[in-house]
Amino acid sequence: MYISENVNIILKIIKKYQLEYSRPSIEILEEVTNALRSKGLENSMDIFLDGGIRRGTDVIKALALGAKAVGVGRPFLYAM
Repeated sequence: MYISENVNIILKIIKKYQLEYSRPSIEILEEVTNALRSKGLENSMDIFLDGGIRRGTDVIKALALGAKAVGVGRPFLYAM
C-alpha cells in the first residue's frame, strides 16, 4: 500500500448533528489510533481532533491518545 507524505485524518463531530446515542470523538480517536498502530501507520499520518473538547484535560487526553492537534473553539470564545 502506498501512503503519501501528506496524509492527515480530521475527526470532527458537530454536536448539533449528533444523535443521542452517538459516541464521543475521544472514543473514536482511540479506535483510530489503535487501528493505525496495528497496521504500522501511526507515524505516517497525523490525526487532528475537532469537536467534543470542553476543558483542558480533554486536550491532554486527546494528545495522549495520539492526536497531533486539537481544535478548541467554543471554550476559548467563552473564556473571552
